[in-house]
Amino acid sequence: MGGFYDTHLAAVARDVPKMPFVILGYLVLALLMAYMFPLGYKGGSAVTEGLRFGILIGLLWTLPLQLVFHGLLNLGLTGGLIDAGWHVVEQGVGGIIIAMVYGAGAVSESS
Repeated sequence: MGGFYDTHLAAVARDVPKMPFVILGYLVLALLMAYMFPLGYKGGSAVTEGLRFGILIGLLWTLPLQLVFHGLLNLGLTGGLIDAGWHVVEQGVGGIIIAMVYGAGAVSESS
């Protein structure tokens, strides 16, 4: 996605990203997702439940943010929607990983 971000975020992107903040942001997201997963677990396979959860988190996290950014910053709506779509996929995979780490049995026992 590097080329995509170079094209669509060139006007607001830093010359050198502050990677510690990017890492911190993803760490906070991962911890919050791991905390929230058992709260919404409905039963079923780790892949199905994790994907459902991750897609929801991706939508909750990025779609509203991209719409706000489009309203406040000089960012194109198409780029924002594509970025939100990318994060839906990314968080969907993350949700599957979290669900597999928890394991279906462990989650249902703790509920």
